[in-house]
Amino acid sequence: MGNAKPGGKPIQIAGETDFLLDESNFLYLRTKKDLRFGEIEELEYIPTGKIIWRTERTLTDPDLFTSENMFWLQQRIQLRCPNLLSVKGAQFTLVENKKQLTGCLSLFFEPFSSDGSEEFASRRVSSSRFQEEEIIGSLQGCLNALELLESNGISHGYMVPASIFLGNDGELKIADHELLDKEDGLYQQILKGFHLPYIAPEELVLLKNNRKKEWYEGKNSHKADVFSLGMTFLYAALLEEPNDCYDWEKFEFRKMNLANRLSRVKQLYSSNLYAVLAPMLEITAERRPSFGALRTQLANYHFPMKLAKSPTFGNFEQPELLSDRKTERGRKPIEYSPKIEYSPKFTAPVDITLSPDHAQTD
Repeated sequence: MGNAKPGGKPIQIAGETDFLLDESNFLYLRTKKDLRFGEIEELEYIPTGKIIWRTERTLTDPDLFTSENMFWLQQRIQLRCPNLLSVKGAQFTLVENKKQLTGCLSLFFEPFSSDGSEEFASRRVSSSRFQEEEIIGSLQGCLNALELLESNGISHGYMVPASIFLGNDGELKIADHELLDKEDGLYQQILKGFHLPYIAPEELVLLKNNRKKEWYEGKNSHKADVFSLGMTFLYAALLEEPNDCYDWEKFEFRKMNLANRLSRVKQLYSSNLYAVLAPMLEITAERRPSFGALRTQLANYHFPMKLAKSPTFGNFEQPELLSDRKTERGRKPIEYSPKIEYSPKFTAPVDITLSPDHAQTD
């Protein structure tokens, strides 16, 4: 992989063995802006003719310029699951300015056509509710990706409708938020005054008491992600953002309003959907199921016979902001299997080193 030094060649980290990171393999098409990922370059990967997106992140913390972090980065971008937005590769460059080192991280990842927030809003305007199989099929896709992250000690931290994407392959996708997004996580966003009604009650208590350090030390709590995912799918079921479950002035959670919303789920859908969402939305974190337990529960899900089958949130409208290309979205049957075909946990280290002058030591 080579050494990182100011002005030197970038460290190239391949997420896939046949993805070549040489600049000559890319044809620049255009640049666009995205609220989550910042400025995105749309590129054609010449060897295959496929579209790739590239975004850049600036790293100013010298503690990140270590061979250990480069190894961590390689491990993370090699995670694979049909429902995880795949990172094809990365380049890391060190820049020295007035004796201060800055890291530039370029990430190459697969494009997507739309996200859940737009679809939910569109359905809300047209009063066109999702069928139960759409909700469960979409939830299954999210669980596949989130369980993979959890098994590798990675929490998402920003599980909201805008974090659910429809890939150009027709699959529902979740991004590795900490790796790709320039957006802060839920806790930091709310700390800045953005009221996003998906945060778990235990994190709301920390916000109320301004215990940021405690939150940071416990940020790998996947049970908070389970709650946020439950609130996202509660929104999908009722087509109403659950703002009334939060008192933003007092930073308190309104349990009765949540109970009322769950009661309405039972009126609109079968009791099976309620039986999935209610445990996810337990106020006490320890009582919530893991992503693996939820996936097992959905593998044996029984649908009302009257519902037509539709695997995921399949009618996403494609906004001009994200892509000008219309994609053919193939339908795939729902497969309720306990097996997920994705990559295993992180594997053995590979040779990624920084130059001795710039590697950090204890």
